[in-house]
Amino acid sequence: MQEHFSALGEVVAAHDGALVKTMGDAIMATFASPAAALAAARQMVRRMAELAQRRQLDGVGIKIGLHEGPCLAVRANDRLDFFGTTVNIAARLQQQARAHEIVLSATLLRHPEIERLVREGGHTVEHFRAELKGLRGTQSLIRIRQ
Repeated sequence: MQEHFSALGEVVAAHDGALVKTMGDAIMATFASPAAALAAARQMVRRMAELAQRRQLDGVGIKIGLHEGPCLAVRANDRLDFFGTTVNIAARLQQQARAHEIVLSATLLRHPEIERLVREGGHTVEHFRAELKGLRGTQSLIRIRQ
């Protein structure tokens, strides 16, 4: 687990992000732009796949959800934490991912930098719809596999 969190923390920092917190074996991170978040997510998938292969952890892989929007930042016990619908949606997107996948809201694909990264990344991209807990109706989502 230490190697897992260390690698993820390095990737977040390399993309000018901030590690907000760990939750079990998961992390929450924030980035200055959606493009930085996607670039970091792609690198996280690669790093965790390499770690799983090196440790012979068959069937283990990172699952990532990406979303953007406003949220409430709260400082408690000298730590900054984020709350709100944006955070909840990101968590629901992560739940839609399978091992070694990134799931993002279709609205993120409208960002020119996101669209470019996806187009040039040589990824398998799947558009799908899913119900997300706490949201009405089905949502348009994108699943990215490297």
